[in-house]
Amino acid sequence: MKKSFCFALLLCSFSANALTLDAAIEAAVQNNAELRATQFTSVSAKHSADAQKSGYYPRADAGYAYKNSSEKAFGNIEEQFSQIGLELTYNLFNGGADKYSYLSASKKYEAEQYAESALKNDIILSVKKAYIEILKAKENIAVAERAVALLENQLKDINLSFSVGFVARNEVLKVESELASARQ
Repeated sequence: MKKSFCFALLLCSFSANALTLDAAIEAAVQNNAELRATQFTSVSAKHSADAQKSGYYPRADAGYAYKNSSEKAFGNIEEQFSQIGLELTYNLFNGGADKYSYLSASKKYEAEQYAESALKNDIILSVKKAYIEILKAKENIAVAERAVALLENQLKDINLSFSVGFVARNEVLKVESELASARQ
């Protein structure tokens, strides 16, 4: 899919106007959905690594509860209850879990960055290969057009030679056959 996208992009651009290799690479990198997904995964891994740092910070919990009830079955008992709570904790030692969860998350972030870089380099390589193939194809077309022109000139010359009896008919047929083959 990646190669066909690059090839189609380059083919369309050559027919409309000349596209430089740098412009083709930039367009492929900007429009590749897989690369964008990898970039989002990398950003997510970075945020996850940042979140793992929270184990080193103090933690504050606050809460509020309110209860209002009246029970007619046991008489007119009305009860109101409210509670406010604030808790501040700091983890002095957690068996190294904070340290290793942060290291794990930061290494995952590094791995995601490498994956993103590798994918970007693969895209650039495939664009360069497609660009080179298109240039080869254009050059092959130009060579084939020059070969047809040369064979047409040769056919004119051989027909003149045949008309004066200088060459046999099979030489004319041979050149006509080569010309028909070159036109295909």
